[in-house]
Amino acid sequence: PSMNAWDSVPTGPSARFGASSFSIGNTGYVVGGLTNDISGTLCTDLWSYDDVNGWLQKAGFPGAGRHSGTAFAIGNYGYYGTGWEANGPLNDFYKYDAMNDSWSNTAIIFPGQPRGGAVSFVISEEAFVGHGGYCDHYNNFYVFDALNGTFLFAPLSDTLPEARIGAFATAIGNKGYVVGGGLSNLFLTPETWEWSTSITTGFSPIEQNTSSAIAI
Repeated sequence: PSMNAWDSVPTGPSARFGASSFSIGNTGYVVGGLTNDISGTLCTDLWSYDDVNGWLQKAGFPGAGRHSGTAFAIGNYGYYGTGWEANGPLNDFYKYDAMNDSWSNTAIIFPGQPRGGAVSFVISEEAFVGHGGYCDHYNNFYVFDALNGTFLFAPLSDTLPEARIGAFATAIGNKGYVVGGGLSNLFLTPETWEWSTSITTGFSPIEQNTSSAIAI
């Protein structure tokens, strides 16, 4: 980032669509997705990348292969779930232990509607998971508490962003951001929404970005 330039790195996982990612310390992880071969394989492989070791294949994801899921990390643990499999959308998450390179075989059930194309961001050891869709587009959010390993409905405010699918999200400090996505009317939106623990209104719109990506 200090050089404001991209560098090429060795090739890692096979070409795929709809994979998800999370980071723990100085290591990034990529999991799942749908390959672009004739069979269109739904992936369960997990890969890590860091500047010292490059790409390494890790323990395979124990759940159903899927694409367009969402992933996040809290502490030394990664979480991956929701998304689409061959028979439709999913609502399960699984926990990855980076220290021991192992997955929990017990699913954590996401209480909202099964969905693909959801977003997630983490603030203060809590993960916020929402949006996405299947037959409908959703704008509800749920909070994952890592201490008890459960999701709770998050009535963040009456000003939640319009329901959308395929947006992207990130957190900076105590603020979360949801950007872009496809709306239920099939239009794409460039708008950006901000959520902050310091305000009672939950999400609020910030200045719209008219391009397809933002840099912060």
